[in-house]
Amino acid sequence: MFVPLTGSAIDRGWMERTLKVQGTRGASMAAVINLLRSNGFTELHIDAVTSGPPGSLSYDVVFADKEKLIKFIEEVPSGGLSHGVKYFFSLYGKQLVDVRVHWLPIFVDNRVLSEMFGTVVF
Repeated sequence: MFVPLTGSAIDRGWMERTLKVQGTRGASMAAVINLLRSNGFTELHIDAVTSGPPGSLSYDVVFADKEKLIKFIEEVPSGGLSHGVKYFFSLYGKQLVDVRVHWLPIFVDNRVLSEMFGTVVF
């Protein structure tokens, strides 16, 4: 079993310049690149574009300049952008994640989950 990635395992410089892109059905890396180009970004502005797990329709875009990333994310409407399909954008960092433990009934209180998983360090 793997432990969470912490400390020196994470390159914060790259993480702070990385944009998470979540597409809807029909999303593709080519469309993400075209969407970036249509917003004025070229290969000079982007260090890397990667795709998430197969079928996830998620992509990571690493900007060369953190300020350009921040400016882009501030200008993007909360409803996302469309380029054939809809894309939503967010930054990496601490986030709330909804968890469903399939072997527990839905009516079990969240405090039980906190006690069960309370020793997990992120």
